[in-house]
Amino acid sequence: MARALPQPRLPEIGRIRLGTRERTSKGKLVPTASPTLVMSSPSKGTLVQLAARVGGSVAAWEGGPEPWRLVSETAQIAALLSPSLLGEPRWELWSAAGLQRRCDGETCEVPVDAPDGPLIELRPCMCTAEDAECRITTRVAVVLPQVPGIGVWLTTTHSVIAASELAGQRALLGASGSASLLPCTLAIEHERTRRGATVPVIRLRFHVGLDALASNSPAGALSSGDA
Repeated sequence: MARALPQPRLPEIGRIRLGTRERTSKGKLVPTASPTLVMSSPSKGTLVQLAARVGGSVAAWEGGPEPWRLVSETAQIAALLSPSLLGEPRWELWSAAGLQRRCDGETCEVPVDAPDGPLIELRPCMCTAEDAECRITTRVAVVLPQVPGIGVWLTTTHSVIAASELAGQRALLGASGSASLLPCTLAIEHERTRRGATVPVIRLRFHVGLDALASNSPAGALSSGDA
């Protein structure tokens, strides 16, 4: 019986975040928005080299998902992106135990324990218009050529605005047929919602036009892991 080879996958070097978690006077860690990009990584040395380009200082991240954190002095950073690394929006529900379900609006992927190990069950969407537990989730994985390492930096956003715009860019890039690494700028902007709240929005600005994509040499389809 033929055995399939593993699909190419890039390791995760670090994460680019829209905010951080800070401890209140009562000792509780709460999400805190940031006007600039926040980078986190298991590698202090990688963040130190990145800080030389984007400003800020590297410090241990108490209670953070990664041990080291860099609060940069910039709201944007030059990057490279393959269309295959621009994820589709999904509805997701997470808990302290991990991912509970992931849904495209019609079909849910639900991790379950089985005698032979964990597996994914497919179920109809479990949310309703009146009772929606899941959050819209979009992931973008970019390459930062300024720092060492062959891998990606992952950004996760729960913004409805970003989900819509990034899905549109993904569709257009898919229609172009490009599989190349494209130069772009990943930026954080703050927009006011209809309810008057100010929310951070991730945006991608590409530095090539669609007419130039056909001349780019294919880099192959790669994938990055989910959060």
